[in-house]
Amino acid sequence: MKVNSILGIRSNFPFQEFEAKLVSPGKMLTLRYLLCVTFLALVCIQYSEAWLWSWSRGAHTITGDVRGVPGVTRSWSARVRWTWRFSRRGDLLQSCSQLAKAVVTREQWGAVAARHELAINGIAEELFVWHTGPSTCNAAGLSATECQSCLREQSCTEQVVKALQDADLKGGKDDIKYNFLIGQDGVIYEGRGWDVIGQHTVGRNSKSIGIALIGDFSTTEPSQASQDAMNSLIVCGKESDKLTKEAQMTTGPQMAGKAFYNLLVRCNGLCVEN
Repeated sequence: MKVNSILGIRSNFPFQEFEAKLVSPGKMLTLRYLLCVTFLALVCIQYSEAWLWSWSRGAHTITGDVRGVPGVTRSWSARVRWTWRFSRRGDLLQSCSQLAKAVVTREQWGAVAARHELAINGIAEELFVWHTGPSTCNAAGLSATECQSCLREQSCTEQVVKALQDADLKGGKDDIKYNFLIGQDGVIYEGRGWDVIGQHTVGRNSKSIGIALIGDFSTTEPSQASQDAMNSLIVCGKESDKLTKEAQMTTGPQMAGKAFYNLLVRCNGLCVEN
């Protein structure tokens, strides 16, 4: 006579043989697979917007010559390394939407119409980083002392951006040469934007974006706010398919200013506050 120890019922029914047939090794394996698939499906439903590429500072790699850039024979290229981050994708998209609304548009800073515009064909594949350089203050008609204090105020920085456009037009450009400019207070200014070819790097403009930090960083480093703003701009550019995920950040000591360039080397990319 068989005894079912769990139910405590006396019976002649061969429970152990029945259980062995009901839950055979093959069926148990299938059951485990089904449970795993169900769990993964629930996770995907719960976090359908969770898997996203997040910015991480990439290792520098030496690239070839940047032709057409005076004084630059070699450039450092920060290859962006992307890592998975378990966070709601909607959070990043919302942040990018807020960033886009915060960008000072051409109309807001008083840009004049471009003489000629040519759209970028497809998605930009390169990213060139510059500083506006020693001529920044001269273009705005400011002394070095006045310029340094000016760059901390948005109203004055807008005047500087306008002066830079005027200087580029007088120099034979079709418009301000950069796609975006960033002030030391972290405010981003629309130059030519994401979709229009710039005139920042000779021979490399057609499939690239040029970003310039406003100021001369030959001997002083840019502010943390400007670096964080550039990081956010790059992340959102990639997330919105304005930049390819593989786009490299390329610069040199004369392009970004020696102090800024050394900072990029020291930080192995942008010194972003997490």
